[in-house]
Amino acid sequence: MLDGETPDGKQVMGRMVDGERQHRPGLDLTFSASKSVSVAALVYGDERLIKAHDEAVKAAMTVVEQRYVQTRVQKNGHMETETGGKIVAGLFRHDTSRAPDPQLHTHAVIANMVENSEGRFTALHNDAIFRNRKIITEVYRTELDRNIRALGYETERGKYDEVNIQGVDERLVQSFAKRRQQILKALQERGLPVTPHTSQLAALGSVANFGCELPSSGRRRYVDGFNATADGMTG
Repeated sequence: MLDGETPDGKQVMGRMVDGERQHRPGLDLTFSASKSVSVAALVYGDERLIKAHDEAVKAAMTVVEQRYVQTRVQKNGHMETETGGKIVAGLFRHDTSRAPDPQLHTHAVIANMVENSEGRFTALHNDAIFRNRKIITEVYRTELDRNIRALGYETERGKYDEVNIQGVDERLVQSFAKRRQQILKALQERGLPVTPHTSQLAALGSVANFGCELPSSGRRRYVDGFNATADGMTG
């Protein structure tokens, strides 16, 4: 569907330019749990936190679909912008960063097509999504905070308003923060201040192996390695 074929197989999205079809595949929204939540879920092994993260992502995506997804529709000879509509999206959860460190996050890949009020598929107009990305992130964080507290944990907001779990050993958090250390080093080398914006730019520009969901056998060995590090820190 990222190539433009609609779910019903009746349409191929895109426009013809000089005899070639041009089509923008879609966009990727990323929802990331904090390092303390990732450590508690993936190193301490509380899988309830993974479910809490998944539910928070779905809550945020519901808001995206209802409030910020837009498409252009021709009505009575005029082009109008519709808000809302049915999107085609996939959620891909990963458990490592690029470093790789334990990092619970989900990519929400939205195809460039919306089923509009007339039942036809038209292109996704994503300006409102980008304008409101801070609100979308906060919806995820608020829902994650609520879900984690419902499990009996105490939470607090961090420096960048991320949701942290109180009581997670800070030494563990720092020991599993290689990716963050790479970003800080890149900013220091360039003489740049540490802000969310510069950190994002450094993350995109720094070189590291791409992390992904590990196959079951490799993931088991990797988690064992995480736990060995944790045992060494707490022993």
